[in-house]
Amino acid sequence: MTRRTAGGTHGYLSKRLKHYGIDTSHFQSIRRGYTKELLQEAVTASQSMAGILRHLRLGQAGGTRAHVARRIKAFGIDTSHFTGQAHNQGKAPAGKLAPRRSSWNALRKTGGFRGGGSARP
Repeated sequence: MTRRTAGGTHGYLSKRLKHYGIDTSHFQSIRRGYTKELLQEAVTASQSMAGILRHLRLGQAGGTRAHVARRIKAFGIDTSHFTGQAHNQGKAPAGKLAPRRSSWNALRKTGGFRGGGSARP
């Protein structure tokens, strides 16, 4: 077949298989349904979205993360116990020195450089 598909490949293939009379009842579905109970268990056992995806044995892909997050929000599942990344903002990483502001930013803010351009050296 030389026909190109632009998105909707699953639907296109389903229609073509039906058109040719090919039985697909034995095919396993790759589409997942996330029940409220399944997501509630994953949320309870996790402290972040990454933890939920690990609990569900899913990849850490952005689309997967967004889909699961939308389902959790739609079910109204409480995620207030998540630690997130914001809990560490402004604090030095454990066992490491706090990150220093670059010398370029320090010079720029104090006006301690010559030249009118804003390009970095």
